[in-house]
This record gives sequence, structure tokens and C-alpha cells, in this order.
Amino acid sequence: MDGGDLIDRLERSGVPAAGAMLLSASAPPLITVRGVRRAGSREAVTVDDPWHLGSCTKAMTATLLARLQARGMLDLGAPLRECLPDMLMHADFAATPLRDLLSHMAGVRRDPHWNVFRQLRGSRASVIDQRRFLSAHALSEAPGGPEYSNLGYIVLGAVVEQALGIPWEQAMRREVFEPLGMAGAGFGAPQGAAPLGHRWVGDRWQAQDVGPLADNPRAYGPAGRVHMPLADWARFLGVSLGQGPKGFLPEALLAALHQPRAN
Repeated sequence: MDGGDLIDRLERSGVPAAGAMLLSASAPPLITVRGVRRAGSREAVTVDDPWHLGSCTKAMTATLLARLQARGMLDLGAPLRECLPDMLMHADFAATPLRDLLSHMAGVRRDPHWNVFRQLRGSRASVIDQRRFLSAHALSEAPGGPEYSNLGYIVLGAVVEQALGIPWEQAMRREVFEPLGMAGAGFGAPQGAAPLGHRWVGDRWQAQDVGPLADNPRAYGPAGRVHMPLADWARFLGVSLGQGPKGFLPEALLAALHQPRAN
């Protein structure tokens, strides 16, 4: 199936817009998009539009931590107690290594309790303080079984902020976006000329206008709040094909990021 076939199938599904890329280690990426920025409008999406990538952000957070390990600024095998020394946490989390959070093996619940999530919507605390608050909430309960966890990646964001003293967003720009030339990358719902998020309401797609409810709270950044044009997404994915800048990430660490882990 080529990119055009994929787009045609997605168009038949009724989604407002879709983009597809074909990546190769030996050729430039092929990128194609179809559809409209808002359901019911005629404003077509373009290949230069920024797309919200949701949980694909987690791969970027993992890459950021690997970059810091390569420079000796943290260790993916280090226990949480060592990485967050001042944070109250359940005793069973103290020895949990960072790599268990990266692979969703740490037993951190998927998302915060609803009342905590709602509290974040109105918070005026700094994003660093919000992530520490969420991390303490996540680590206060005894670990459960392995499960996909947004909270686990928010904890990893707090670890980055503890190590560097700057917000995860600033670290992401410095360590990933800028070295890879991802000039169109940003955080939260894309502004201006861009595909809007949509919800299925009744029997149709309904656009979600840009505003406070257009994305998860800012504290969710490490788990899923990045947007960018597909060409920038291709630059990031190219690292996995061995196309990253020389010295961006040691081969051993890149291989470790791709190593499956069993329960």
C-alpha cells in the first residue's frame, strides 16, 4: 500500500483529514495529506500544516532522556528515589528504575483521578510545580500491574526537570527539536492555520476550537502535547533509520530504546 492508497482509505472512513509518510533509509520522505482543517469547511490541509501528534510525544521524551544519559546527566537504570530525592513516594516505587517507566512496566496508573485532572485545568502554578504535584500523586499509591501510563511519562518529565532545572519543554527544544532541525515543532494544540482536533458527536465529527479545552493540561507535555509539520516528524523518525546528525545519540542507546521488554 502506498501513501495515496492509505489516504484514500482514510478519506472513505469519513475523518476530516489525514496525512501519511513513506520513510526510507535511502531516500527522502514521501509525504501526502488530504482533507480539510475543520469538518464541514473547504479549508484544505497542506503538507506544511502542524499536526498534533498526541502520545507519539512519548518517543521524543524517551529520546530526550537517552540524550541526557549519553552526557552522564542521568541514568536510565537509576531508581526513582535517587532521581527525585525530595519527593514523597510509596516505598515500593523507591527502587523502580527509570527504564521501567519508559516501557510502561512500573505499575503507575494510566491517568490521575478525575478530581486531580480537573484541578489541573484551573491551576496557576508553574508547569514544573504542576508536574511535581502530578508525580507525587502518581507515586503515592502502591504500584499496580504493568499498564500504559501517561502519568509514568509525566514523572519522567519531572525527572528531566529535576536534573536540568528547566521545564521539560525547554529541554525538549534544546535536546531534540533544535539538533534535528525541527523548526515547526511546538507544544499544545497548534494555533492558526492547522488541522483542528475533532470529536465524534452523535453521527458526525465536530471540530474542537483552540482554547483551554483543546488539549490536555500543560503538565501532560511529556506524555502527549507536541505538534509539528509532518516533515519535522520525519526528521525525528529518521533517527531510528540511522539518519540523525552525527553524535546525536550513541548507537547503543538508540538500540536500547528499541529493545522490547517482556512482563
